Amino acid sequence: VCFLKDRVNSSQRNDAMVTGYKRDDGGDGDSGLTEERGYDRRGNDYTSFRSRSVGDCKGACRKDGRCREKQAPVRRTP
Repeated sequence: VCFLKDRVNSSQRNDAMVTGYKRDDGGDGDSGLTEERGYDRRGNDYTSFRSRSVGDCKGACRKDGRCREKQAPVRRTP
């Protein structure tokens, strides 16, 4: 599940999550969206959807002007 958020909250350690936020440096593509593995920024979700990967979640946030942050669970392989 991918969670898109309209505000960046403080982070808490959570090894099961990947979060990231849009930087205000005018960056384009991945350079403007951080990735923080092992952290959770709770609250301020305005939508969620099933995504195939963290990359899908990142892409959705990048395209959505309202999105300031994205969060998705880490997929673990056995």
